[in-house]
Amino acid sequence: MGKKDTKQKVEMKSQVPVPLLCAMLRDFATGLEKGKIILEQDNNKVELSLPQIVEAKVSGQKKEGKEKFSMELAWRSGSNKVIKVTSA
Repeated sequence: MGKKDTKQKVEMKSQVPVPLLCAMLRDFATGLEKGKIILEQDNNKVELSLPQIVEAKVSGQKKEGKEKFSMELAWRSGSNKVIKVTSA
């Protein structure tokens, strides 16, 4: 049988005051620059290590009085591998 991965997840969906959201986004941006994002909620903690390049999806939508903005980043663990090319 294959190795079973343990899933770690922290998720939040709630109404947040805009100043608090701005502070969270600044912390997120700092984590991106440092290559590590740490998410904590109650006793759950998820540490994410980022490679130099990630897949990014950004979208915005406005429909019938409801507006939505979303951003999603994804990458594979260990994707920091670099291929070295040399001439003979």
